[in-house]
Amino acid sequence: LIVLIFAYYLSVFIRFGIYDGDFRSRMYLQLCLTLLLIYFFVAMFGNAYKNILRRNRYQELRAVVIQVILTFLLFVLYLYFTRQAFIFSRQVVIQTGIISAVAIYAMRIVWKRIVRLHMLNNVNLPHMLIIADRKTAGKLIRSMHKRRYNVFYICGVIVTDEDMTGSQIEGVPVVCCRQNIRQYVIDEVVDEVFLSLDNQKEQMRMANYFLEVGITVHISLLSHVSDLPNSLTEKIGGHIVLTTSNNTAAGWQLLLKRLTDIIGGIVGLAITGILFLFIAPAIRRADPGPVFFTQTRVGKNGRQFKIYKFRSMYMDAEERKKELMKQNKMKGGMFKMDNDPRILPGIGQKIRTSSLDEFPQLWNVLKGDMSLVGTRPPTVGEFKQYDAHHKSRLSFKPGLTGMWQVSGRSSITDFEQIVK
Repeated sequence: LIVLIFAYYLSVFIRFGIYDGDFRSRMYLQLCLTLLLIYFFVAMFGNAYKNILRRNRYQELRAVVIQVILTFLLFVLYLYFTRQAFIFSRQVVIQTGIISAVAIYAMRIVWKRIVRLHMLNNVNLPHMLIIADRKTAGKLIRSMHKRRYNVFYICGVIVTDEDMTGSQIEGVPVVCCRQNIRQYVIDEVVDEVFLSLDNQKEQMRMANYFLEVGITVHISLLSHVSDLPNSLTEKIGGHIVLTTSNNTAAGWQLLLKRLTDIIGGIVGLAITGILFLFIAPAIRRADPGPVFFTQTRVGKNGRQFKIYKFRSMYMDAEERKKELMKQNKMKGGMFKMDNDPRILPGIGQKIRTSSLDEFPQLWNVLKGDMSLVGTRPPTVGEFKQYDAHHKSRLSFKPGLTGMWQVSGRSSITDFEQIVK
């Protein structure tokens, strides 16, 4: 979109030179926004980015030319039906089309190289665990490694027909034995599981267990499977699989959610800056020490990150928590008590009651550790107490607020109800 804006105004400059403040300036600005909107919808509904990392340069050139031609055909139709075709420069239309095609193609080639290098470093890729017998596991990993730009990172393999814990298969570590599978997926970061087992009953039992934990399951279609929720067929590393998960979201839905988080994070951090001017001095007067409280929390599928809040408790609050566990009114894996003596007098209770202490977490939202809406991230200690079905609440990014907060918050004292 940025490249298209550049191409458009470069074409306008070539045709008219520098101008501002007249009717033509306003009209061309309005039509620039229209062109961007058309390009956006052509890209979204025309699957313009499907398999983009696997395209060679010729395929990319062909895709860009088709996308630009379709965009400008729709733009010309818009000009015709709105009766602006005779006052809008045809030279600008043609030049913008040619310049944008060349510039977008060059930008994509460069940007794809950056994205590919980023992917090869396994940064933020979903962690996939392979479960199969020794022979099948080797074949699966070799075929996946042949595809350089997979959209996942193979974090480990579990061999079902022998105990190979500590060894490697095709450079991938064997992380545990068959008997410890269930505990491993609870303790470690696992986003997806690739299952390829001969025993269909066992395969179904495992699939249902992983769904309970909140992990996406891919099952090799070399065998017949049924009765799994939200199932669809797709290709994973060159293998046709049946993919199943508790819930599914389309790419455009995830994009919209992320854009909302980014906009909310930016606006929220501006508000946080204003709040800081008033809250920081009050915290320092109540208890000398840092204004912000940081703590390690557990996010999506067990990933750990640092959470940020305005400090509402004394500096030794974490140590004193052990002494107060007897007064915990929550049933299950959380801590909450009435009249907590660790809270700073005055300012501490005020910012907690009004939730103003949560505003610095908008930095976590902007970074991508959290979302505006999602389950609250547990502490490491709370997470270690989780049963299998508890972990499913971490199958998506934690958030600032969620169903628990708007459905009772302080009145709900049963952790199982919070999970529900």
